[in-house]
Amino acid sequence: MRPLADLLPHNQEQVKETLARQREWAEKRRNDFSPTSQCTKPKKKINEECPVCKGQVLYLVQYPNGRMEMQTCTRCADTSKTSGLSEFELNLTIDSIVEIGDKTGSHAVLKAAAQYIIDGRGATFINVFGTTGNAKSLWAKSIIATLCRNGILSHYTRGRTVEKSLFGDSGDENAKANRPGVDFYSRIKALVIDEAHAMNWRSPWVASGLQEILDSRYEASMQPSGRKRQLTILISQIDPKDWAPDWLLDRLRQGSHAIPWTNSEAPLCLQERPCPRCGGTMRYNGKWLACECGHDRDVEIFFPFRDMADSARPIMPVVTHGGW
Repeated sequence: MRPLADLLPHNQEQVKETLARQREWAEKRRNDFSPTSQCTKPKKKINEECPVCKGQVLYLVQYPNGRMEMQTCTRCADTSKTSGLSEFELNLTIDSIVEIGDKTGSHAVLKAAAQYIIDGRGATFINVFGTTGNAKSLWAKSIIATLCRNGILSHYTRGRTVEKSLFGDSGDENAKANRPGVDFYSRIKALVIDEAHAMNWRSPWVASGLQEILDSRYEASMQPSGRKRQLTILISQIDPKDWAPDWLLDRLRQGSHAIPWTNSEAPLCLQERPCPRCGGTMRYNGKWLACECGHDRDVEIFFPFRDMADSARPIMPVVTHGGW
């Protein structure tokens, strides 16, 4: 860079003016390191008790780089309206799962897993599968209901409903500009898709829309910030290796969303796990899971946990968070 004294006089003045403008801008933005909220144009009665949205439910967030984004105020929004649950289901809790005839401890594990997810500690992109009648949907609905009561925008839906939303109002797959489902399901904070195996994954149009939604949600599931992080739970009656495309199966089975088991003794359903080193079986030795090949690992709730699924590949380190 040339010294200022080497420039012509009129060029020196231009440089000085530019530097002065930069210093002025930097001084104005000196303390602007976090988003600032602005209330949208009032459409409801102003409520000064809410410092975020002033009772307007929606408010505008402006970031230091100038980008603006509409947010929902969790203090004022009625999250039950978008939950997808009935009035009865909105009252569900994790204690609604009754442990009758639970010989393997799977229901106790489901309760521990639900509380872990509700607390925002991890397991934010998972698939739970199994035959009918083992409390999968009840478990997922209790999570959504509890998150709604906690003021988190949450939604329960079924696979066919998501699939239909990809076609827009006209039902025409060529109407690429009219896919309201992609935007809605990509933005919702906590999403449960039940009967995920029933979606038409073989259709290029459907698979493309689902990948757009789930890729976005997978990236958000790994966010360290609770404000940006999203929860995605897929429920199915069939092992994902029999219906999920490779890109989704890889995300579901990598092990990052397992849950550390911290209780004193592991229940029967957590005492065996496929060995990622030799393909054998890791068994519980009273402290951790160990294989004859010498590989060992802490006991975790890795979905699915009730059987030795071929799709289980718990080799990645568990990702944990500090809450929502």
